[in-house]
Amino acid sequence: SYVSDGGTKPPYSGATTAKLTITGTTPAMNGWQYRCVAGNAAGDATSDAATLTVNWAPVITVQPFTRGVFEGQGVDFTVAANGNPAPDYQWQVSTDGGNNWDAVSDGGSSPGYSGATGATLTVTGTAAAVTGWWYRCVANNSIGSTTSGAAQLIIRAPGSHLPSADFNGDGRTDILWRNTLSGDAGVWLMDGTAVTGYFPIGTVSTAWQIAGTGDFNGDGQTDILWRNTLSGDVGVWLMDGTTVTGYFPIGTVSTAWQIAGSG
Repeated sequence: SYVSDGGTKPPYSGATTAKLTITGTTPAMNGWQYRCVAGNAAGDATSDAATLTVNWAPVITVQPFTRGVFEGQGVDFTVAANGNPAPDYQWQVSTDGGNNWDAVSDGGSSPGYSGATGATLTVTGTAAAVTGWWYRCVANNSIGSTTSGAAQLIIRAPGSHLPSADFNGDGRTDILWRNTLSGDAGVWLMDGTAVTGYFPIGTVSTAWQIAGTGDFNGDGQTDILWRNTLSGDVGVWLMDGTTVTGYFPIGTVSTAWQIAGSG
């Protein structure tokens, strides 16, 4: 389309001259192309296209969240950031309540780490001594850097039970949502009555309804029970926090029967 002087998204000047000036560039404009048509009474000629590259410092788009696991279980902390150039990641750990932070390195055993410079940090060999440690991630590129929020690792006592619908194992009840039009499912992670973040889980045909939650495989994670209102099929999403690790069918029961409880 033709460029005109003025506007706000973005503002242009020199639209009908040999030099086009663009001000107020935004990340959304990265990759836009521009060309110029030169014309006189004899005809027109069109220049090659030039691509606009917009660089910006990293912005965190997915924050890591607190996780609770039993001693010895592995756990993942995940972050996402966008920026141009694409950012690098460096996870950090605080063992003193967030006063001091050290870079995480891959390796070790108690705990052990992998993915220290990636979007997902995996912690293995968890022991009671690491409960209360905090993790965060620094995203960095040539323009700047930004630091994610901090997420706590909680080591739960053997045999302890989760509150209903506690998806991250922090001992607080979370809220499971379902969109009745699109079929999307997601979770509000809660800190009391404060929402700490929304995390999409997946999309399922609206013929399926969430029938309940519970820890169906005894791993200390809240799973999701599904019921198909047309076929009577029953199945479970086994969960790792807000990530579906697998779907497992349980059986089929006449739709005259309704699930009255779980968990």
